[in-house]
Amino acid sequence: MTQQMSLNTTEGPISDIETQTQEAAEVTTEDAKLQMYAVSFSVGWLPGSISLTDQAKTAISSSRGSDKRSIRGSYAILGASRDNLIKEGATLKRMLTVIRDQYTIPEYTLRSVAYSGEDRHEKVKGRYLIEAVKIDEFLTRFDDIRQQYLDWGKRVAEDQNYSRIREADKIALGLDWDVVSNRYPTAGSLGDCISCDVPKIEPFNADISIEDIAPATAERLKQQTKDRLEASISGATAELVCEFRRMLEAITRNCGKRVRLFPTSADKQKYRAAEVTNIIRHENDSDVPEDHVMVTLQFVTQSSTDPSKFHNMGTAKQELLTVEDYKSLHPTDTDEYRKLAKSSFENLSWMAEKIDSVKGMLSSDEESQPLLSLAGEVQRELGELGGSVSSITNALKANNFARSQAKSMFQGFLDKAKVQETKLKQAGRSRRRVTVNKNEKVDGDSD
Repeated sequence: MTQQMSLNTTEGPISDIETQTQEAAEVTTEDAKLQMYAVSFSVGWLPGSISLTDQAKTAISSSRGSDKRSIRGSYAILGASRDNLIKEGATLKRMLTVIRDQYTIPEYTLRSVAYSGEDRHEKVKGRYLIEAVKIDEFLTRFDDIRQQYLDWGKRVAEDQNYSRIREADKIALGLDWDVVSNRYPTAGSLGDCISCDVPKIEPFNADISIEDIAPATAERLKQQTKDRLEASISGATAELVCEFRRMLEAITRNCGKRVRLFPTSADKQKYRAAEVTNIIRHENDSDVPEDHVMVTLQFVTQSSTDPSKFHNMGTAKQELLTVEDYKSLHPTDTDEYRKLAKSSFENLSWMAEKIDSVKGMLSSDEESQPLLSLAGEVQRELGELGGSVSSITNALKANNFARSQAKSMFQGFLDKAKVQETKLKQAGRSRRRVTVNKNEKVDGDSD
């Protein structure tokens, strides 16, 4: 994975202190021994806000006739959208997470639900597993970006940069600047906020042999360790399949032509020429009711100079429609090709490489085999299409026949991913034989 690909992958909002803790375990399959370890590190980031003063809360409550104690809020500062230097730092910080994700799988646990009596896979926040043989490569890449991130923090605190950033916040806050100016962070405090410790690599011993623990308790801890590992492997597989399916859906859509709505009913003309950018059915997502579809629509206005062209109105919106109502809007394939985004191919290539990187932790699970096989196929075909994402995108844009062929190919991959996702949902828990010590095998099949 190149750094260029990494820039297109994000993971949620950035917090002041982001901590990832990974626990290690030793797992033995029937074929070979696999060692997993824990990696933990924390990343410090710039403060994103200054809380409202008591004086400001009093003024707001007086103007609105509300109780001051019910008012919560803050002034946003140091926004990445307003300064390229801060945007650069946000990108470097995300890359630390991207590198982690390239070599790890998230840890899951089994949470028992009282009402249904079910055991559900639930991700443990900030906890990941890494294979021992990947640690050196992970640390090499991580340390490179870590140093870039710390060097960037020094630049933020330089007088010229600090003054520019402060002045931008002053302009953005307008009259409220007087309220926060005396609490605005100094250059030194900003520099101190940017931190990243050296990752800690720690083993987690699944072989419980502490003499002070009763044998029955030791056996119980072994079983709990086995359950955590099974849940992590199963949960990670399901998550990877889901993300891979979504990326394949995006590329399949982008390789095809636009679908627009052309309703004939007078009371539905607001939908006229709206583009269907995505559609989710009940069989793909149980949150969508039966006989309904969740449709993402990009509403448009017709060009005054060229009736065949349309201008987008705002951002795309989701609407839940019955299947009958959706059909009544007459969705129609047009002659317009969708926009091919280079980032879609970058994301797909990154995910295929990610799956290949963590396959050592998944390959003994029979339900992960189709995913590993599909990732390999996608990697090979991307190479056949031209290798680099730029050359693939440009080649498909220039050749409608090649684009049509690519759509068919990616549709085939998508169909395989959907089949596997359905099987995983039906199976519930993945099954795997795990050894929790060197001499004893425990059957990991689900009950």
